[in-house]
Amino acid sequence: MEPVRNNLCCWCGATPCEWENYAEELWLAAGRVQRKLLRRKHRNRALRQTLSRIYLYQKGGNLRGPIPRCVAKKLMEYWPDSPKVTGSSVEAGRAPRVQIVAEVSFSARLCCERP
Repeated sequence: MEPVRNNLCCWCGATPCEWENYAEELWLAAGRVQRKLLRRKHRNRALRQTLSRIYLYQKGGNLRGPIPRCVAKKLMEYWPDSPKVTGSSVEAGRAPRVQIVAEVSFSARLCCERP
């Protein structure tokens, strides 16, 4: 006789883990939602929030409440935050916007002056 394996999730305490129960539905929903979020600035964050609400709705029928840590960790693992951009626009080789505006207003003033 084989020993019984303990499949208890250390994060949510469920057997099997909540992520394993709902992973397939969440992956399918992610595929549908990602197409609609193509032009959003923070796509992964919006996708994680949407998938969290879908999980809550499928599990309990409402859209609010805490999600288990195992589900939150998997969502963050598969759809992480975008890396932060460091450095200024001057270092990147682009002129700052303030300087461009100042040059435009100065040249406009020269054109409008009468001799």
